[in-house]
Amino acid sequence: MKSTDIVPLARPRPHDSLARMHIDLTQRVAVVTGGARGIGLAIAKRLRGFDMVVNAYDPFTKLDAAGASVDAILNFPDKLEEADFLVLACALTPSSHHWLNEDSLQYFKDDLYVVNISRGALIDGPA
Repeated sequence: MKSTDIVPLARPRPHDSLARMHIDLTQRVAVVTGGARGIGLAIAKRLRGFDMVVNAYDPFTKLDAAGASVDAILNFPDKLEEADFLVLACALTPSSHHWLNEDSLQYFKDDLYVVNISRGALIDGPA
């Protein structure tokens, strides 16, 4: 096991399949929405510690402002098909409401992991 594996903190229960999940994060691609500012930038810095490729979707920030924490600042839908992880860390606004929906999901891999640390309304549940 490498230091970049996701390891459960609690003892696995027989019915808890997530507790048995080990994922090597090395060179995996994460896209962080709002990833070049505030909380998104803090998350990007931590993901870099796992030797991940970190791209940000942040229409309000230039790459030089994000420093070495992100590899690229994307415009929708650039490179989203490469993402293994999507971290939603942007503010809920009228333009971000249901940002992850049936239309935007077509750009991602089928086995994408979504981590929403923002508002639930960023995700269109039925999609």
